[in-house]
Amino acid sequence: MGLRDLLRGRGKAAEDRAERVRLAAAEASEDDALFAPDAVEARACELFLTIQRAWSADDVATLRRLVGPELMVEWDARLADFRRKGWRNTVDVLDGPTARYVGLTNRAGDAEDRTVVQLTARLRDVVVDRHGREIPSEDGATPRISEFWTLGKRDGAWIVVSIEQEREGRHHLTAPLVAVPEGDDRRLHAEAVMEVAAADGVRADEVGQFLSPGFSGPARAAALDLSLVDGRFAPDVLATAVGEVVEAWAAAIDGPDDGLAERTSPGTLRTLLYPTPTERARLVIRGLEVRSSTITAVAPGPPPEVRLRLEVDGVQYVEDRDTTEVLAGSKRRRGTTRQEWTLRLSDDPRRPWLVVAADGVVPR
Repeated sequence: MGLRDLLRGRGKAAEDRAERVRLAAAEASEDDALFAPDAVEARACELFLTIQRAWSADDVATLRRLVGPELMVEWDARLADFRRKGWRNTVDVLDGPTARYVGLTNRAGDAEDRTVVQLTARLRDVVVDRHGREIPSEDGATPRISEFWTLGKRDGAWIVVSIEQEREGRHHLTAPLVAVPEGDDRRLHAEAVMEVAAADGVRADEVGQFLSPGFSGPARAAALDLSLVDGRFAPDVLATAVGEVVEAWAAAIDGPDDGLAERTSPGTLRTLLYPTPTERARLVIRGLEVRSSTITAVAPGPPPEVRLRLEVDGVQYVEDRDTTEVLAGSKRRRGTTRQEWTLRLSDDPRRPWLVVAADGVVPR
């Protein structure tokens, strides 16, 4: 394939995506006018301009109104660091922004509604130290930027919950579009799988009697044997449970931890979000996909546990929240981590598996 064919293919993919987003937005806007393309793109541009001015003025009150709490934790730390040093970061918009609506999720409640807009602009971005000397950003004093802004709802209006650089946010260009709650195929499938599995379950403290203590065969075979009397041990149920944890994990990076906390132990929750001794460094994940999942051990308990080896692909990096320095991994490329998770069985019919240990989550 030549360069011309490659560019033509990318252009066609972009056109197809734009058409799918337009149709999904039209359907979603029948339920909620905030999803209409004109409304989303206009709001994104308004947010972009207002936030640049507020940042330059160190106007924390305005930023808090327009930015989600998780993102604001980082911005508070960065602005406080500038104040301590006697520095000031000024950003002037020289051209733009232009907005392209690239993703949306419309769920039953406002808390999970999201839109994604790709914003491009040219800026004058400099830091002025206490002596009046200018320190350009790493991209130069007048960079042209392309960023993916994820918007969530607060008080009936879109606010910014996440900002990703171009390479970091490319996963949004292929992410599923959820125009209406009943069209969320992935979530509906997961609910159906768990509902069927729960109907076949026995009490968690009774599982051990169905697995011979002397079993020496492959762990997958053990899980399949158990699945005959307890559907929660079926490989597709375990894979669905892992998928739900990964989805909740991604949501917790820029939003509330509640969904992830419901599916993990407190220690595992901290490992997945802050895998170093200090909470200044957090693990950021974008566009994760579980490439493979292997059952490596089945323990009858009590409580019953299953150990899985996962190959997890995506943009994965550890970031210093104060300085945004990348301490491990990369925000510019996708990478694979080989993780070991331990899942413990509970009697919760909707979320039967709790992740009680996760190793190997820090990317290299």
